[in-house]
Amino acid sequence: MKQYKKLLAIFAAAIMLAICFAGCSGASTSAARDTVYNSSSQYAPMEEYAPAPAATSPVTSNDMGFDYAAGEATSVTAGDIYAGRKIIRNYDISLNTDKFDENMDYIKAKVSELGGYVLSSNLYGSKPEAYGDAGRNIELTIRIPAEKAGEFVSGVETLGQINYVRDYTDDITDEYYDTDTRLAVLQEQLERLRAIMVETDNLADVIALEDRISEVMLQIETLTGTLKRYDALIDYTTINLSVSERNAITGPAATKTTADRISEGFTDTLNGVGVFFVNFFVWFVSSLPVIVIAAIVVVIIVIIVRAATKKRSKKKAEVKEESKP
Repeated sequence: MKQYKKLLAIFAAAIMLAICFAGCSGASTSAARDTVYNSSSQYAPMEEYAPAPAATSPVTSNDMGFDYAAGEATSVTAGDIYAGRKIIRNYDISLNTDKFDENMDYIKAKVSELGGYVLSSNLYGSKPEAYGDAGRNIELTIRIPAEKAGEFVSGVETLGQINYVRDYTDDITDEYYDTDTRLAVLQEQLERLRAIMVETDNLADVIALEDRISEVMLQIETLTGTLKRYDALIDYTTINLSVSERNAITGPAATKTTADRISEGFTDTLNGVGVFFVNFFVWFVSSLPVIVIAAIVVVIIVIIVRAATKKRSKKKAEVKEESKP
């Protein structure tokens, strides 16, 4: 009996080992959010906003009616906010709302009013119509003139229940002025090279000067593009906004009888049980290699233990026979 208990314990340990291996192979990590807090806030009354002047840069539209600006930033006053330093400011905001459509109208009008634009928009889900429907979610990347970003954020924070607001900056003053200095040096060098080229008559010198002028012009173009990109990031604050629609709390579910709701709940539970067994089957099949290896190890251990037990029993029997008179 003790032998069977030992074998059972060994087999159980091998199965647990297989489960651990399978679990480790499917583990994943998740990133924690930075600043998270929950607070319930009242919705600001929705007002009618007069349409803002049309943008001067080419635009396209998505399904939500947001405008995507294709031109570059034109504001030149952002540097005054940080006393001449070159600061890139960003916001990450997440909120829940039960006035999804009204809030989207507000955001669209506010972006246009402040002279900003929507860089990207990702809408998924559907409008909740029955109790428990998940609702819609939208993720927006919005660009607002830096001097007006605070006004936009303050307005957005009144639209629903805030999940988190993250405000962070990047000081690129050194990189900016270093690039600007290098650009000025290259421009002076380009002028000198062109002056030398006008004065020389040597064909080899002319060819060498043309090559060098091309290199310098390419570097100037690259640095100029870098400065323009810096200016765009500085002059316009980037706001990553995530809006989630709350589940419906009224609707067709209110007219259902208790029996109907119990029946639906029972069906959902059965579906959940079915999903569990399907997931278990998938795990079992995917873990078969580990389980087979563990089973082989168990069989080997069982054979060794049984052989040792028989040998020990035989030896005891021999000793007992020898001890008889």
